[in-house]
Amino acid sequence: AVVARDGADLLRGLAAVGAGASAPGLVTGRVADADAPGPVFVYPGQGAQWTGMARQLLDSSPVFRSRVEECADAMAPHVEWSVLDVLRGAPSAPPLVGTDVVMPALFTVMVSLTALWRSRGVEPAAVVGHSLGEAAAAHAAGALSLEDAALVSVVWGRSLTEVLADRGGMVSVLLPHDAVRAELAPWGEALTVAALNGPNSVTVSGEPGALTELLAALDAKGVRARRVAADFAGHSPQIDLIRDHLVDGLRGITPGPASIPFYSSTTGGRRETTDLDGAFWWHNLRSPILFENAVRALLDAGYRTFVEASAHPVLRMAVQDTLADHRVGGAGLAVGSLRRDRDADEELLTSLAELYVHGQPVNWPAALPPSDEEVVLPEPPAHDTEGDEEEERATAFRRDLDALPEPARLGALEELVRGLVAELLGGGQEVDAGRTFRDLGFDSAVAVQLRNGLCRALGHELPVTVAFAHPTPAALAAHVHGVLYGGEDDGNGGEGAGLRRRRVGGDDEPIAIVGIGCRYPGGVGSPEELWGLVSEGREGISSFPENRG
Repeated sequence: AVVARDGADLLRGLAAVGAGASAPGLVTGRVADADAPGPVFVYPGQGAQWTGMARQLLDSSPVFRSRVEECADAMAPHVEWSVLDVLRGAPSAPPLVGTDVVMPALFTVMVSLTALWRSRGVEPAAVVGHSLGEAAAAHAAGALSLEDAALVSVVWGRSLTEVLADRGGMVSVLLPHDAVRAELAPWGEALTVAALNGPNSVTVSGEPGALTELLAALDAKGVRARRVAADFAGHSPQIDLIRDHLVDGLRGITPGPASIPFYSSTTGGRRETTDLDGAFWWHNLRSPILFENAVRALLDAGYRTFVEASAHPVLRMAVQDTLADHRVGGAGLAVGSLRRDRDADEELLTSLAELYVHGQPVNWPAALPPSDEEVVLPEPPAHDTEGDEEEERATAFRRDLDALPEPARLGALEELVRGLVAELLGGGQEVDAGRTFRDLGFDSAVAVQLRNGLCRALGHELPVTVAFAHPTPAALAAHVHGVLYGGEDDGNGGEGAGLRRRRVGGDDEPIAIVGIGCRYPGGVGSPEELWGLVSEGREGISSFPENRG
């Protein structure tokens, strides 16, 4: 599939398909298991919010806007502002800062994205939520009415703001569970594990000062960690202080049976929904999140496709890591919906294309605006055995590379990396092999596209973070050369040439669509946090890592 802004982009993408090359907007894939269940919709909790989130969809999608208006009506008896005005950024609306506003706004976006996905032919076969996301998941599954699910988001947000605001915080750490617990030992009860997100992703809750010290200690060890945009210590003993607020505020909700399987991060597996009362929602916010366990339970049940219905993909990497660790291989796929400060319609279409090329039915007339522009398609390649020839094209570079004498291989890999970078930047400019990807204009999404292009060309799986760990074209080419021919660890648990090669076109093809987060020193993990650091005059300084460009 090709995601294009105009006919010229479309023709360039189609030409790349015919040539077996990569191109911006070109999405490729293969149906690994036609009998697998439909997609699981994933709903995150705090952290996906950003100023301006989903605003574009209020104008471009009547389905999305209508659902936002319904959410605003459901919340109207409980708040003095309109969530529609919050998303619009209306002068009379409160800013998207306090938890009492953020949680209802996130809930609204998740519910409205669900309606948008459904209008485009993508129906959830099961749902799983993470913290507050369980309220959106329960509504999507039919277990809670819109009014009751919206009330959960309002009561959670209000209780946390009135009682616990600024008394705690949360930090996301990219380490295995056992390693995180060992790191927390010096702080005793001041810090606790709040969420098991994936094999290498854990959320920590606790006191603000202890979290600051933890971030500094992890940074000194080169461990990636960032603050979650929250001013409370969720899923920790602090929640005991608001138990009565939550249980009393949600006493009137009437949960019912779900129409599709509901997997809970509170219990780590599938559960019935008729007891999702006020006591459950307090227990949800108080207990550690077992999201990884819930995803593994879904995988054991046969689910392979995951759609994160959120304003920014905060769980997609954790899902993808779990897919890989669970030995699902190329049968697994995780896509997002929106991305911070990116074109909303283009992001949704790209994710829709990812689902489509992996076998998910799509309602294209509903997804694409009508157009009178006629596009003349290029002639198809003259062959009949398309599967074999697709593999021939996709692995030709690797075969040619293997045939080169050793001194020439590194140069060929560097040319490959530079060529892919030039394609992704779209300007056709000469790429300096010693310049960092950040200086070249890469963000995390483009870095993952570069990694995916390398995987396709080489027939070899590379870690999704490879462009961050080796941040220049020259460094990346040298690393790949070492992995393929020098016995260097590839970051996937393999060493040496030929390990973890993949047959492009085979049933075991691993395809990963993963979101990566970046951070600045000082615990800054979003544009809003960066602005807060600047406006408050706080320091944001750390030592410069020797292995980064």
